[in-house]
Amino acid sequence: MTLMDAISIFSLFVGIASIILAIYAMASANRSEERSKKNFENTQAMMREFYDRTKDLLNDIDKRANAIETVTSSSQEKLLSTVTAIVNETVLPKKEDAGEKFAMLFMQQLLSNPQGAKDMMNALKPFIEMSQPKEAKKKDG
Repeated sequence: MTLMDAISIFSLFVGIASIILAIYAMASANRSEERSKKNFENTQAMMREFYDRTKDLLNDIDKRANAIETVTSSSQEKLLSTVTAIVNETVLPKKEDAGEKFAMLFMQQLLSNPQGAKDMMNALKPFIEMSQPKEAKKKDG
């Protein structure tokens, strides 16, 4: 056996070993690609599921927010009307009504001096007749 024959045999073994390693590398790459593809599909499915859950959760939050806004708005309106009523009844003095004041004076006059009240009514009679519509005057007369 010569040196060339030894190198040729060694070269043949190295070639066979490199072919085996290349086949192993290709098989390993194929398995790695399948795992990556499977992981991608799983990740995509999880992302889709999380997206759907988040969308449902946001819809639920919107519904609850609208309900809270409605309840709060109605409570604020009730509170405002209650406070306004309290302020109107207690804090702000009621304006004097001239008709009420006149009626009170007339009642006092009627109780203390009935004849004077009658004279006052006779003095007001022309004004009362002027304030009545013409149809009412025809029915009375």
